[in-house]
Amino acid sequence: MNKDLEERGLLELDPDRTFFYPACEVDWSPLFRFTHDCDTFVYVDWSLSRERFQWCLWEHFPNTWTGRGLTVLGHKPLGPDERQFLQTARPFTAERRFARAAAGQRAEPRWWGEQVRLKRTVAGQARPIRLYYLNLEALSAYDLLFASRGRAPRYLCIKRCGGGLGGGWTNFNFWQEPFGRLVEGSGTRPEYLVNEGTHDWPDFPAIWQRAAYWDLPHVHYQDKVRVYRRHDLAQPALPGETAAYSGRRTVELVNGPLGPRAYREGELIVLSDGMRVAQTPPANPYVFLKTQPPAAKRLLGALVPLTLSPRRPMEAILTDLTRIAARHRLGAIRTGGFGFEDEAACLRAWADGRLGDGSPDGLTLRLHAEYPGDFQVLREGLVRG
Repeated sequence: MNKDLEERGLLELDPDRTFFYPACEVDWSPLFRFTHDCDTFVYVDWSLSRERFQWCLWEHFPNTWTGRGLTVLGHKPLGPDERQFLQTARPFTAERRFARAAAGQRAEPRWWGEQVRLKRTVAGQARPIRLYYLNLEALSAYDLLFASRGRAPRYLCIKRCGGGLGGGWTNFNFWQEPFGRLVEGSGTRPEYLVNEGTHDWPDFPAIWQRAAYWDLPHVHYQDKVRVYRRHDLAQPALPGETAAYSGRRTVELVNGPLGPRAYREGELIVLSDGMRVAQTPPANPYVFLKTQPPAAKRLLGALVPLTLSPRRPMEAILTDLTRIAARHRLGAIRTGGFGFEDEAACLRAWADGRLGDGSPDGLTLRLHAEYPGDFQVLREGLVRG
């Protein structure tokens, strides 16, 4: 375990390794999707009781599609110094009227918080993850942890943050609302903004990454959630640029979408349900990554007789694809992203033949980025190790 992470408390969190998520409820998806870039997650929601949070942590969390790769090691209430620190939070709700009852306020203090220890395991490599869950008003928490210190988290998730929902008193999506003004007044911005396309924040105009198959317990977002990157950050790769790692097999990351001109004979083509039939070369076999049964019917006549679920770990998907390629005597697999950005270690293990998926050696896996940042950290992990 990372001793430094274990010893740092809420007061000493590293903003460059932090994911901040207000109005989060019990959405565990970021804990699976963004551990490649963050080891500390701060969840803030004033509508959830401590008892409900603990129940969801132990009863619901193990049944999410994150699977065995993400496990809860334990949790505990925040210490006295951290509780005292939270009590100094500046109030913001006086700016507008809001329904206290709708905000889920009970007899317990609004500043309760829990610290959760988790472990993320990819290709046999484990690393610690820490979650803070704070029962605070979102602007108060952001000001206390970031704005008042002239800093910002690496990621800010303002998904499902419209005013009036769940007792919300303002809309986080709009720059001229109180949250946007707070961030602007801090003098710094997050590097990444996570949203479903409803924001007007001026520094985040273009989609950077796609967060496919993002699910809440009762809401299915499918492919609507996007990651927006701050406009002034340098591009890590040029369009069409390729990064590669070779062992017994080869992995290539192509900075560009998968299109019909990229197909070659002897390749296993892996399509999502967003690809159109017109883009499919009929002579080439491929696997369809099924998300919904109606979508599968559109391409039913051209399917290899195996359907893969996108909610499986990359290791399992790669094992199945390797076996299909061997069965059809194909030399390469070409696909878009799987949505597992942090699993560069798994790609290296596949290339080195360490996944136990059998032959053949000499296979090439080509992953195509639909958006500019789909493989940003994956590329760095693949090349640098």
